[in-house]
Amino acid sequence: MIDGELFDNLEFLSSTIRNSHCKGDKKLLWGGIQLIVSGDFFQLPPINAHNPRNEFAFESSCWEATFDIQMELTHVYRKSDSELIDFLEGIRWGQVDRDNRNFRRFLHGTASINGAIDDNQTETRLFPRTDDVRRVNQEHLRSLGKEVERFNAVDKGSMSWLKQLKYQIAPDELEICEGARVMLNKNTDQAIRLVNGVTGVITGFKAGSLLSSENNVSGVVPIVRFDSGLEVPLEVEKWDIIEGNEVKTWALSQGMTLDRLSTDLTRAFGSGMVYVALSRVTTIQGFRVAEFSPEKIK
Repeated sequence: MIDGELFDNLEFLSSTIRNSHCKGDKKLLWGGIQLIVSGDFFQLPPINAHNPRNEFAFESSCWEATFDIQMELTHVYRKSDSELIDFLEGIRWGQVDRDNRNFRRFLHGTASINGAIDDNQTETRLFPRTDDVRRVNQEHLRSLGKEVERFNAVDKGSMSWLKQLKYQIAPDELEICEGARVMLNKNTDQAIRLVNGVTGVITGFKAGSLLSSENNVSGVVPIVRFDSGLEVPLEVEKWDIIEGNEVKTWALSQGMTLDRLSTDLTRAFGSGMVYVALSRVTTIQGFRVAEFSPEKIK
């Protein structure tokens, strides 16, 4: 997330470079560059070790002067329960009445209402740290007792672009086996609902294209039966969208719509993390909260 300090610095550089070529004393904001920006600038705060304030981009000194028109999209498409929407909006702003009946029902009651946290392997489990995700994924993979297929990313392109890949969701190495639950990490074919966040199970492997041998010694590709009932092989050019065992970090779950998830909210360590975790699902029946500490909402 771009912080306010970086936003101001970008404006300063743009103005300095572009205005140096202008005649007269009139200096244009951003050097005359017209900006169109979009996104949820309030979902998670920026992380900047050099700026302890960690101000949002819209708190920068040049934000208001930069945009003559600012539009807020208020319609929620992911969920239709108005009570749940209001509850999550309160969490988003850190303004929740902890004595409110709905607060207790939505959080303290979900573990008992919806069942034990580990009794349903079809749930997506969210963790705040990547190390936890890797550990749980490996434990689950070993518990299946199946032969593991290993796929290695073959990345090609300029070095500057390749360096950016380490910040992406797709891993450099993917280990999966028959029975492993997986998740798509980007939209592939919206016509048949192969979209970001849908989940399924590896049902087997089949011989892939000639390119498959670059990624996998066996030259195979995984076959996935999604929860919708659709069963398809994922060819080599689509491997970057698959994530093993359906365990995610909270930050990497941003933008996803999940049918079911479980999480332990006591491990949240940053502002906005509780909101990001809970807002992925469409109904209260869709999430299970193992533990929760009200102090994590801020």
